[in-house]
Amino acid sequence: MKLLPTLACLLLCATGAAQADTIDILGLPLGKTFQAPLPQCDAMEAGTDPKTLCWASPPAILDGGIRSGIVKVPGTDKQPQWAAEGKYVASVTRDGKLTAFSIHTAKAEDFADITRFFAERFGAPRHPSRPGAQTASAYWNAKYGQIEVTCPAGKGCDAHLVFKDYAEGTQYTLDMRRSQEAPMAVAPARR
Repeated sequence: MKLLPTLACLLLCATGAAQADTIDILGLPLGKTFQAPLPQCDAMEAGTDPKTLCWASPPAILDGGIRSGIVKVPGTDKQPQWAAEGKYVASVTRDGKLTAFSIHTAKAEDFADITRFFAERFGAPRHPSRPGAQTASAYWNAKYGQIEVTCPAGKGCDAHLVFKDYAEGTQYTLDMRRSQEAPMAVAPARR
């Protein structure tokens, strides 16, 4: 019987640790495992703020059972304007964990507002783009995962957020992209 309180404490502590491993960003609980599958948005809610996170259309099913598709996010009235007007895409594992999401905005001019939003929460970006670059970009390697914002001139902005347990492939992709975008060294002229 003395073991029962210890066991209960271990279960409660483990549950608390699991929940502390998530982070809410723009109304999306990155890293959270949902108890039930995300529902399809109710057709009656078209054009309104949904009560819960839901799929706007049936998600694609990718390798490993990951579901990926456009979602509607509740509480957009409390979000910055760029996020409230954005289009959200989420990836959810077979067991219901929200592993990644992205937001697309229509205006590349949103870059300053988006980077300011993430900088206030996660500090200065690790890899900001060079001034005058065709694509404005910024990157954060935060405790909970990775965030990348890219805004190609005239094509809007994309903010990609990936939970830490799934960020390894993303880091490789980002490193490869940066190495391709880096300025090439110019050889000195021959005499």
